[in-house]
Amino acid sequence: MKHQPDYHLNDILETLLQADLHDVSLEELVDLVTALQKSSNNVKRLHDISTRRFTDAGDMLQAYLTAGCEILAMEVGVVSRIKRDNTQYSVQAVYPPDKYVSSGAVFSVGDTYCRRVVSSRETVCCEKTGATPIYPNLELEAYIGTPIIVGNEIYGTLAFAAALPREAKFQDTDVEFIEMIAWNIGRAIETDQIKHQHSPVKQQTSHEEIFYHLFIKHSPMAVAMFDTEMRYLAASDQWFVQYGLEDRDIIGKSHYDIFPESHDWKTVHQRCLEGAIEKSDGDPFPRTDGSVDWVRWEVQPWYADETIGGIVMLTEVITERKEAQLRLERSEALYRVLIEHLPDMAVAVFDNDLRFTVADGPILRSVGYDIEGVLGKTAYEVLPPERQADMIPMYKKVLQGETFQFDIEHEGKTYDFRCVPMYDLNSTIIGGMIAIQDVSRQKMIEQALSRSENWLKMTLQATRAGTWKWNILSGTITLNERAVGIIGYTLDELASTNYETWREFIHPDDLTRSDTLLKQHLAAESEFYDCEVRMKHKDGRWVWVWERGTVMEWTEDGRPLRMFGTYLDITKRKQAELEMQELNLHLEQANAEVQQFAYIVSHDLRSPLINLQGFTTVLDTCLQQMVELGKEFASELTGEQRGQWNKLTEQRIPTALHFIQNAVERMDSYTSAILTLSRLGRHQLNYAMISVDQLVSQIKQAFSSQIQAQNIQFQIEDLPDVRADRLALDQILTNIITNAVKYLDPGRPGWIRIYAEDDALQSTIHVQDNGRGIAEADFDKVFAPFRRAGRPTVEGEGMGLAYVQTLVKRLGGSIWFDSTLDEGSTFSFTLPKGNAHEHGATHNHSAGGG
Repeated sequence: MKHQPDYHLNDILETLLQADLHDVSLEELVDLVTALQKSSNNVKRLHDISTRRFTDAGDMLQAYLTAGCEILAMEVGVVSRIKRDNTQYSVQAVYPPDKYVSSGAVFSVGDTYCRRVVSSRETVCCEKTGATPIYPNLELEAYIGTPIIVGNEIYGTLAFAAALPREAKFQDTDVEFIEMIAWNIGRAIETDQIKHQHSPVKQQTSHEEIFYHLFIKHSPMAVAMFDTEMRYLAASDQWFVQYGLEDRDIIGKSHYDIFPESHDWKTVHQRCLEGAIEKSDGDPFPRTDGSVDWVRWEVQPWYADETIGGIVMLTEVITERKEAQLRLERSEALYRVLIEHLPDMAVAVFDNDLRFTVADGPILRSVGYDIEGVLGKTAYEVLPPERQADMIPMYKKVLQGETFQFDIEHEGKTYDFRCVPMYDLNSTIIGGMIAIQDVSRQKMIEQALSRSENWLKMTLQATRAGTWKWNILSGTITLNERAVGIIGYTLDELASTNYETWREFIHPDDLTRSDTLLKQHLAAESEFYDCEVRMKHKDGRWVWVWERGTVMEWTEDGRPLRMFGTYLDITKRKQAELEMQELNLHLEQANAEVQQFAYIVSHDLRSPLINLQGFTTVLDTCLQQMVELGKEFASELTGEQRGQWNKLTEQRIPTALHFIQNAVERMDSYTSAILTLSRLGRHQLNYAMISVDQLVSQIKQAFSSQIQAQNIQFQIEDLPDVRADRLALDQILTNIITNAVKYLDPGRPGWIRIYAEDDALQSTIHVQDNGRGIAEADFDKVFAPFRRAGRPTVEGEGMGLAYVQTLVKRLGGSIWFDSTLDEGSTFSFTLPKGNAHEHGATHNHSAGGG
């Protein structure tokens, strides 16, 4: 290792002088001169640092590290101190401070570049570190380090590193510079150590008498003596204990190295080194671990031959005392704020002489007193004569240890009055405290709560509901008497159980549904937990229970804490539902059988009708033949016989055949109507969104010629979109509108109005006309098959509205009408919203109008 600080400069000069300038370009010559200038500046900078006087060794190291980072173009510089056993090294100085590593940090030597430098005693360069770390857990790639030699022994290392790999290799000039810096640092450390070895001894010898008078080994105070550079000369045992330095050797070391956090005190120390004496009863002293100590301190200079030789520092950590004082001050401030801002409270304190030492609170005046009229006065002076007889004996009993509490009514308000003894730390009564609180609102709330509790109790009794409370974190479930009674148990058996035990009562087929609904509510995905389950009764049977509940309390982090709810025994209701389902099933079967019967009957009736119609045709043919034969034999018949023959062939037989033909045709139309009605019950409904407005417009278009011919006013108002079967809805509206047109009164202008009403549950469509109307006596015939209201002046079988009623019911709606004879009628029907009717739901709507 080279230690000549001017080696690099000489090398460049020698190279320049020996070079054949004929072979050197101007550009190369400029580069050489530039390098020479740069090298000269760097050497000058290091020389300035080495000759500068530093009051603190740490400042000197910072100056060298700063210069090295800039000269070598590296990001961080570190001076490390190797431990004696070569197993660890500590960071003595770092630049920039605390960016990558902190001063004082200790690392294991291990397989690091520091170990390579120490073992080789040579400079180690690496443009990219690879697997071997520079400092554990630090993301540093490029490295150059060299040993620091003090007294022919390795003191530590000087190293510079960068976060990114270095593109260019380290040059000899880089090695020369870092070795030059390390040589200067080693010389400075060696000089400082020699100075410390002799200076403190000389100082102690010359000031031995002062030293031992100021520092007593077992002084109860934390005392330390420093020289003018703030290096420790001596310290009391209490100093080591108070600041946790028992295992450290601090003599000769800088106070600012021992306590890096004390740099803010440099100004105080400097003033005292100039002759000032400063002290404080308590200042905060931040520590490197983030904690804060409170210190009472005094600093003053000490003299040797009338010259300031340093300072003496006396300190006492008063953190506990200060924190207690701060707590007391905060407590007093809090007490004052509480009393002043509680709108319904007053507090008074009296001593053993019944003299009031404290009196405060906004409602003090509400009960007839003010602060100025109470403070400093005795109860005899404050209380009216008529109240002294009751109150003063009570105050005296409080001073003997008794406590009193009662309500006072004053000007329509209720006040809670409490009087209690006050004790000191020795449990001696030192006075009494009176607390007065306006509890008028609280009393009203309590009364309202009592009424609510009574209502709740009566409600639970009336509904026979059981209640439960679940502590979700602990799993405990608390039940009332009715809740356990539903499944046949007593409170002694199941008053308090846990969630898992309670789940065992639920039917296995209902557990999944119950757990799913409960998880949804606990995750705040539903407002309530609502579930019907079967539970095992004590006697072995299953009972139906309706569980409802909600989370009433949550933890601070949003987890459910407590849940409350009710149980209702719905076994009878469930049995009724099952019976109703069974009845509906029977009704559906019966309806299917009726439809099938109607189909069979109507189908089977058509066969003989067809035969009758055929034979009628045969008879008609035979009759024509008889008429022709009669013409041939007419001359052979008498006048009477000819009259009888003509009567039979021209009147009686044709009339009979005409009636038979009409009867067959009517019977055929009736059977066709029955078939149509049965088909309506079996028609598969296909639901879709339908524009009623558009559908009605299409139906109106079909009557356009009739509307024009009769000059009918047709009014269609805003109609909704509905979800229904299009064919069924078309048939419903077509039949109703057709009847409205057919039964208009020809004696006056006709009008038809179609409008709707819409709400959240259903859509209602109305068809209104000013036609003939229906007599009340015929109301029961309107929806009946094969029955027609009024005089049958219009052709038809009377099945149209029967079809309409069947289709409306199949769509899940209901139909009715309002009518007045000779004034008109309004037919109305509903269509439900939602999908319930699409799944065959049973509806209880019935057609109105009789």
